[in-house]
Amino acid sequence: MKYAKILIKTIAILTYIPLGYLVYLYVTNILPKYTMIDNIGWGLLTLLLLFIPMRMWKDANEL
Repeated sequence: MKYAKILIKTIAILTYIPLGYLVYLYVTNILPKYTMIDNIGWGLLTLLLLFIPMRMWKDANEL
């Protein structure tokens, strides 16, 4: 189980970095082109994507 925690936390970190970069690209390039309603919807979807690695990290602590 010790190695499973390390593996899951490593995967969480490695997935969070590219997701963070995609959020940066979204906010700087794509966001200004849409209306406010579209921005809210895509923003919520982006936040949900960023919560996945955080949940992986939290669940690894419970192993």
